[in-house]
Amino acid sequence: MNQVQRNTQFYLDGLKSDKCFCGRSKKSGHSFCSKCFWSLPGVMRIALYQPIGDGYELAHDEAVRWLNI
Repeated sequence: MNQVQRNTQFYLDGLKSDKCFCGRSKKSGHSFCSKCFWSLPGVMRIALYQPIGDGYELAHDEAVRWLNI
C-alpha cells in the first residue's frame, strides 16, 4: 500500500496498536517500539511528533523506509 492509498485511519490504527511494524510490542500512542524509534536519526524522531494531517504521514512513511521494515 503506498502513500496515496493510505488514509487517516491507517495511521490512527498504527498509533493505537500495541505492535510495531517490526513485530515487537510497543506502547499504544507510539509510532514504533523503543528499539526502532531510538535507531532513527534525531530529525526523524522529532518529525514523528507532527499531527496526523500535518506531516505525520510523510514522517512515518520515511521512518518505515529508513528502518527497512
